[in-house]
Amino acid sequence: MALQKGVIIMTNREKYGYSLLGEDIEESVWNTIFKKFKFIPKYAEFPYWWINLPSPSRVYQLELSTYEDDWNNDINSLFVQLGSQELYALDWQHDCFVFSPNDYEKLVKEYYDEARDCNVYFPNYYPNGDYHFFVDPNWRFGFFGHPWLKQIAVFGEDLIEHINMNAKTLGLSFMENNGDN
Repeated sequence: MALQKGVIIMTNREKYGYSLLGEDIEESVWNTIFKKFKFIPKYAEFPYWWINLPSPSRVYQLELSTYEDDWNNDINSLFVQLGSQELYALDWQHDCFVFSPNDYEKLVKEYYDEARDCNVYFPNYYPNGDYHFFVDPNWRFGFFGHPWLKQIAVFGEDLIEHINMNAKTLGLSFMENNGDN
């Protein structure tokens, strides 16, 4: 918190539980996703290879057309178990954030930003109409969601291991062509 003329000013991190990524960091992260991972965004319900992840990686199919809200908390608990202090949360063509999985349940998932005159929506772990990317700032692991193919692509050995142990509970099934490079 900052003090300004006797008024306490809260940062977005204190107020909402996350901060918007700075432009330089956001641009760097998107460049990595596009150039290194060869991300191809397009509307298509037919299978196509939309991202090329580092090894080890795995692609999962969402078993149901809709997900349960508890699954977001379940996925978040995996990041907490991995000891993640911060993650980047990217929502394709929308705001991008930095947050702590330890504070996930306290996050304000949506609000109106008066300064920018727009609504702000924190993305779900499961894709709900947009591509969602959750990545460790050091690129140790990542969790990416495709909205129309209903796929979750994951890289990082520890995260894959945790998801494999909980796949049924998370509504995920392994895909034959699982994305290993």
